[in-house]
Amino acid sequence: VKLLRPDVSARARRSPATRRGPPGPAPGTASPASRPMAPPVAAARRNAAIIAIAGVLATGAGIGALVLANHGRPVVAPSPVTPPAPAVSADAMPPPADAPGQAAPGQAAIDPPPAPGPDPWAPPPPVAPRPSPRPRPPRPAPAVPASGQKMSIGQGVQLVIPPGFQISANNNLVVAINPRGVLIAGGPIAIASNDPKELAQYHARVNHLVLDKLDKMLVGGAQRPAALFHGMIGKVAIGQIVVALIGPNYRVAVVFQVPAALASDAAISHLALDLFMRGIVLP
Repeated sequence: VKLLRPDVSARARRSPATRRGPPGPAPGTASPASRPMAPPVAAARRNAAIIAIAGVLATGAGIGALVLANHGRPVVAPSPVTPPAPAVSADAMPPPADAPGQAAPGQAAIDPPPAPGPDPWAPPPPVAPRPSPRPRPPRPAPAVPASGQKMSIGQGVQLVIPPGFQISANNNLVVAINPRGVLIAGGPIAIASNDPKELAQYHARVNHLVLDKLDKMLVGGAQRPAALFHGMIGKVAIGQIVVALIGPNYRVAVVFQVPAALASDAAISHLALDLFMRGIVLP
């Protein structure tokens, strides 16, 4: 309304109907003699009424009550009446805006804000120190060959016969026996099979022995198939350990036989262990 006042005042100055007397002094500077003049006061009231009406027309009567000057009496213009909103049933009411997964009609569903990403200015997480490498255990020293006489049993394999044994050799078949009846023998495998079970069954059938067990023994740095037998040689009960040595260029077998009466003898056990651990030299 205040923005329209200068324009209305300008029209009032240009209109002949409003120029009914000499212009009075500026507000706040009028002399006492000019105060009782009635025509300027009436003109000011009419100007106020025109300004108020122009403000109502410009704002569409939507700014509430306006005070109009009408013959010196204030008149309050009624505010426009807003029509009541139609009643809406509870079933037709849209779901609340904060209901998860729902949106009001005509409105797009609002997704939840994304989770905050990592802070680019945050310091990197601490890195666990790498464990110090453990020292490798020292490699075992190579086995020292057993003392005795080396005898070839074919295909580059040698058998070390301990002292005290009487040796007999025939075409890479070596047999040695000592006074206590302990026998050491070695030579090529007679059949083409490499299956440990087939080899053990063949040996038991040819030598009239009983197969007790299939096992493995450490020979030449590797686990080798072994078989345990028992039986009778003449009138003496014996026990045998037979180890098959099968490699890229060799297929031989070694036999250690003891009388059953000496099976628990500590010296015999040490002799057998020394034979299989150090008494066989592979190519």
